Amino acid sequence: MCVTTDFVIVCDEMIKGETQRETLNTAIKRYGKLLVSLTEQQVKSFAGNMFELTGKNGRFIAMSETAFSALSTEQKQLLQSKVALEAFNIPTIELAGGSVRCMLAGIHLAKQKVRLAS
Repeated sequence: MCVTTDFVIVCDEMIKGETQRETLNTAIKRYGKLLVSLTEQQVKSFAGNMFELTGKNGRFIAMSETAFSALSTEQKQLLQSKVALEAFNIPTIELAGGSVRCMLAGIHLAKQKVRLAS
Protein backbone atom coordinates (compact mmCIF):
# COMPACT_ATOMS: atom_id res chain seq x y z
CA MET A 1 0.00 0.00 0.00
CA CYS A 2 1.18 3.50 -0.80
CA VAL A 3 -0.59 6.67 0.33
CA THR A 4 0.30 9.88 -1.51
CA THR A 5 -1.11 13.39 -1.64
CA ASP A 6 -3.49 12.43 -4.45
CA PHE A 7 -3.70 8.62 -4.45
CA VAL A 8 -4.03 5.50 -2.40
CA ILE A 9 -2.31 2.67 -4.22
CA VAL A 10 -3.40 -0.69 -2.84
CA CYS A 11 -4.20 -4.25 -3.81
CA ASP A 12 -7.79 -4.13 -2.64
CA GLU A 13 -8.47 -7.57 -4.13
CA MET A 14 -6.25 -9.04 -1.40
CA ILE A 15 -8.43 -7.58 1.37
CA LYS A 16 -10.57 -10.39 2.73
CA GLY A 17 -14.21 -9.54 3.08
CA GLU A 18 -16.40 -7.16 1.15
CA THR A 19 -17.08 -5.09 4.28
CA GLN A 20 -13.38 -4.37 4.82
CA ARG A 21 -12.89 -3.43 1.15
CA GLU A 22 -15.89 -1.08 1.30
CA THR A 23 -14.60 0.51 4.52
CA LEU A 24 -11.25 1.19 2.83
CA ASN A 25 -12.84 2.55 -0.34
CA THR A 26 -15.14 4.83 1.69
CA ALA A 27 -12.19 6.21 3.66
CA ILE A 28 -10.20 6.84 0.47
CA LYS A 29 -13.08 8.78 -1.05
CA ARG A 30 -13.73 10.71 2.18
CA TYR A 31 -10.16 12.04 2.10
CA GLY A 32 -10.50 13.03 -1.57
CA LYS A 33 -7.92 10.60 -2.87
CA LEU A 34 -8.09 8.46 -5.99
CA LEU A 35 -7.85 4.68 -5.65
CA VAL A 36 -5.28 2.93 -7.80
CA SER A 37 -5.94 -0.80 -7.54
CA LEU A 38 -3.02 -3.16 -7.89
CA THR A 39 -3.12 -6.83 -8.72
CA GLU A 40 -1.45 -9.44 -6.56
CA GLN A 41 1.20 -9.90 -9.28
CA GLN A 42 1.92 -6.15 -9.24
CA VAL A 43 2.38 -6.34 -5.45
CA LYS A 44 4.87 -9.19 -5.95
CA SER A 45 6.68 -6.83 -8.34
CA PHE A 46 6.96 -4.19 -5.57
CA ALA A 47 4.34 -1.82 -7.04
CA GLY A 48 2.91 -1.25 -3.57
CA ASN A 49 6.30 -0.06 -2.30
CA MET A 50 6.25 3.38 -3.89
CA PHE A 51 7.05 6.50 -1.87
CA GLU A 52 6.04 10.10 -2.52
CA LEU A 53 8.86 12.62 -2.17
CA THR A 54 9.30 16.33 -2.75
CA GLY A 55 12.35 17.58 -4.61
CA LYS A 56 13.52 20.81 -6.22
CA ASN A 57 11.02 20.33 -9.05
CA GLY A 58 8.07 19.40 -6.86
CA ARG A 59 6.47 16.12 -5.84
CA PHE A 60 7.28 12.78 -7.41
CA ILE A 61 6.68 9.12 -6.70
CA ALA A 62 9.83 7.03 -6.32
CA MET A 63 9.65 3.35 -7.20
CA SER A 64 11.84 0.58 -8.50
CA GLU A 65 12.14 -0.18 -12.20
CA THR A 66 10.50 -3.53 -11.41
CA ALA A 67 7.48 -1.77 -9.94
CA PHE A 68 7.29 0.71 -12.83
CA SER A 69 7.39 -2.13 -15.37
CA ALA A 70 4.58 -3.93 -13.53
CA LEU A 71 2.18 -0.97 -13.79
CA SER A 72 -0.27 -0.90 -16.67
CA THR A 73 -0.22 1.94 -19.18
CA GLU A 74 -3.49 3.23 -17.71
CA GLN A 75 -2.10 3.21 -14.16
CA LYS A 76 1.02 5.10 -15.27
CA GLN A 77 -1.09 7.68 -17.10
CA LEU A 78 -3.36 8.16 -14.07
CA LEU A 79 -0.43 8.67 -11.70
CA GLN A 80 1.43 10.93 -14.15
CA SER A 81 -1.66 13.13 -14.49
CA LYS A 82 -0.93 14.40 -10.94
CA VAL A 83 2.72 13.71 -10.17
CA ALA A 84 6.02 12.75 -11.80
CA LEU A 85 7.18 9.13 -11.62
CA GLU A 86 10.84 8.21 -11.02
CA ALA A 87 12.01 4.61 -11.34
CA PHE A 88 15.30 3.39 -9.87
CA ASN A 89 17.30 0.29 -10.69
CA ILE A 90 17.74 -1.51 -7.35
CA PRO A 91 17.96 -5.25 -8.10
CA THR A 92 20.15 -6.08 -5.08
CA ILE A 93 17.65 -4.60 -2.63
CA GLU A 94 14.80 -6.45 -4.35
CA LEU A 95 16.68 -9.75 -4.17
CA ALA A 96 16.50 -9.41 -0.39
CA GLY A 97 12.75 -8.66 -0.59
CA GLY A 98 12.95 -4.90 -0.17
CA SER A 99 12.23 -2.02 -2.49
CA VAL A 100 12.36 1.79 -2.68
CA ARG A 101 10.17 2.40 0.35
CA CYS A 102 12.50 0.25 2.46
CA MET A 103 15.41 2.52 1.57
CA LEU A 104 13.75 5.80 2.59
CA ALA A 105 12.39 7.45 5.69
CA GLY A 106 9.66 10.08 5.73
CA ILE A 107 10.32 13.26 7.67
CA HIS A 108 7.24 15.35 8.30
CA LEU A 109 8.49 18.36 10.23
CA ALA A 110 7.29 21.92 9.98
CA LYS A 111 9.83 24.33 8.52
CA GLN A 112 11.65 26.22 11.24
CA LYS A 113 13.74 29.35 11.23
CA VAL A 114 17.39 28.63 11.86
CA ARG A 115 19.06 30.83 14.44
CA LEU A 116 22.78 31.23 14.02
CA ALA A 117 24.91 31.70 17.11
CA SER A 118 26.36 35.19 17.46
